[in-house]
Formats: sequence, C-alpha cells, structure tokens
Amino acid sequence: MTASLRKVFFGLNLPRTYIYGPLTLPHRHEALLRAGGVPVAVVPGVGHAMMDANPDGVARILAEMLP
Repeated sequence: MTASLRKVFFGLNLPRTYIYGPLTLPHRHEALLRAGGVPVAVVPGVGHAMMDANPDGVARILAEMLP
C-alpha cells in the first residue's frame, strides 16, 4: 500500500505549518496548502537551506506555531 504525501499531510489531526524561504518563490503548492487550511510561513532571506541561512528566523516561526 502506498500513501500520497499530500493525502497524509492534509489528513493529519494536529497543528501543522508549511515553512519555506522566499528565494524559492513562487511556491507552486502555496494556494493548495492555504485552500486546505494549512498555514504558510516564510523564513526571511533564505532559500531551501533555511536552518543554515537563518536559524533564528526558523526558530521564531517554530516558536509562534508550537502550542
């Protein structure tokens, strides 16, 4: 049995936020994520390697989204 990442991600019964950097914009799934009720957060000034380029920005977003 294979599971679709999209189906699994949207089916999670827990808070979730999709995080990415603006250097990867436009993000092709952003509209789908927002329509599915998934909050989207952008880490300032980075691309894909968010933790290397802006660990404080990632930490701030995580602190805001975690209960």
